[in-house]
Amino acid sequence: MLPWLDQLFDAWDERRRQREREAAEREALEAAVHEPEEPIVDDESDDSDGDGHKKKKKKKKHGEKD
Repeated sequence: MLPWLDQLFDAWDERRRQREREAAEREALEAAVHEPEEPIVDDESDDSDGDGHKKKKKKKKHGEKD
């Protein structure tokens, strides 16, 4: 084959691969933008006793066993 023809095909293949990479990057970016955000969990609302203070957890006492 002619050397310039090989270069032409190589350049064409490289350009095709570059377009595929760019398309994949665009799809990933669009997916990240359109992906619904996870709801922000408010820890105080789950463990709160109503006046804004967190409930204390009871500790288990480890005594001697009979």
